[in-house]
Amino acid sequence: MMDYMRTWHTIVPYVGPFAWTSLRVVGYFLAGTFATTGGLILTFIALQLQRIRSAPEQIPWAGVERYRFLPKLRATIASLTKDREHSESGWEKYTTTNKPFTLPNLLWPLTVLPPSEATWLISQPEHVLSVNKTQDDVMGLAHLGPGPTLESVHDFSVITRDLTRQIPACTMEMFQEVKQSFDAHFGDASKGSEWQEVKVMKVVESSVLDVASRLVVGAPLCRSEQYRKAVNSYITINGFTALFVQAFVPPTLSSLAFGVLKWPVFYSRWRAARLFYPEVECRVTALRDARYEKEALRERENDLMQWIIESAAAKGDPAEFDPKILAHKLLLLNLFTIGTLYLTLSTTLLTLLSSPDAADILATLRGEAAEMLPTLAQDPTATRKMHAHDSLIRETMRYEPMSDTGLMREVLSPSGITTPSGIFLPQGSHVGVSVRQMQRSRGKSADDYQPFRFVPSTASSELEAEATKPPTAVQVSESHLSFGMGRHVCPGRFFAVNTLKLMLGYMVLNWEFEPLKEKAKFIQIAGASIGSEKTVMRIRRRVAGEEESGEVGEKASGESQVTG
Repeated sequence: MMDYMRTWHTIVPYVGPFAWTSLRVVGYFLAGTFATTGGLILTFIALQLQRIRSAPEQIPWAGVERYRFLPKLRATIASLTKDREHSESGWEKYTTTNKPFTLPNLLWPLTVLPPSEATWLISQPEHVLSVNKTQDDVMGLAHLGPGPTLESVHDFSVITRDLTRQIPACTMEMFQEVKQSFDAHFGDASKGSEWQEVKVMKVVESSVLDVASRLVVGAPLCRSEQYRKAVNSYITINGFTALFVQAFVPPTLSSLAFGVLKWPVFYSRWRAARLFYPEVECRVTALRDARYEKEALRERENDLMQWIIESAAAKGDPAEFDPKILAHKLLLLNLFTIGTLYLTLSTTLLTLLSSPDAADILATLRGEAAEMLPTLAQDPTATRKMHAHDSLIRETMRYEPMSDTGLMREVLSPSGITTPSGIFLPQGSHVGVSVRQMQRSRGKSADDYQPFRFVPSTASSELEAEATKPPTAVQVSESHLSFGMGRHVCPGRFFAVNTLKLMLGYMVLNWEFEPLKEKAKFIQIAGASIGSEKTVMRIRRRVAGEEESGEVGEKASGESQVTG
């Protein structure tokens, strides 16, 4: 008992100070957290007010009618979830009378021009209305890009020149990866032909990532779980950092902020690039070695990595030919490829399964896939004949584009610019058009979802632009702006559409899909349209030999070549 009391009296003098010190530490931590949060909120509000004041005063704002106190600021904050509502309101109130309006946006107030001025918009030179500056700001390319210069980052000539020309040569390789990836990730393979519930966005992301990476880093690295995690980490950290600086840091301090925040991005980029850097270095060394002939090397390696390396060598700039720079460029291209294929395929699948005619649509697609996919080995251009798949892709991008606004530019001219309707836009203004509304307002039944609207045999009479031959998914116009238009049209759209056909064809040929009971929900985040992570669909692996049906074609004798 005495020992206990002695111990107690020894400890008591220290309990009070220790408890007080602990409370002080917790208090300091909470105070610091509140101060930091409050500082970020105040900085965010101040930055938004500054951007609001920089918007052209003579142009009315959409979405401010419901607010009396600080209407523009509140509409800007609300745009995070109500961007589509604001866009539709502005379209109905102003665009239908051929007037521009300002669309509230967290990144910047966007002047939305009427469709009649879209052609004028894309015809302006880069030094007057800049696409690149807009992309640089959104992605932080000046600070987070691979280098060595911004001009180099913007150079996509290898996509236009090499990738588009080499699509037939790459088709079978990509199709093999489609089979490998979807068999591994599209649902639980252990359940065989049983019906199973899967989250749409999750299985599409897992399946697409390997396919999108195949052309960039090749197999087997594109199937590596380590590479998959590293790329996902890089995409997440890079995107979050760029958006954080854009939303919370004034332009005058952005360089300083990027200087501090870029290191996690660089580290995540290094973790992914180091997995294929040795291969890049090996090829660079081989190309430098006089013992290797360029044509012989091209015969051995015919992929995006080789095209990027040879393009850099042709420039004659040692900085461009740095293996690290080349590896980082490949990773950036991988990011673009993953994003485009993931969003387009998931949107296509969700929109299709939400249709009341989903069963008939799937049957038609399945018939066409059964006819065309087995012929790829003999004719890699057979995907061009997959008209139903092409029409489905184009119609989905028309009906539910990845972004409600597009053709976005920033005014770079120090003296500003005046639109054809006489509206003056000062330097620093951002301008664009309402892609979704434009695409849903032109042509017969434009506001209806008709997957085979652009199939030549059935839909040509409905088209106003081309009465005999409907446009394909890669053809751009003022009624199809998802790939952009003009000099800055997406250079990789031919590869993207070709790969989407392979993925869609393989899916419908090897899985049964149960139509969704409710229309799929899309989340609007700052203008982007993304499928809900909560959406669940029921799928079942088809058994080899099941009878094919559809309007486009019947079951082909070579189906065993494409079934898993």
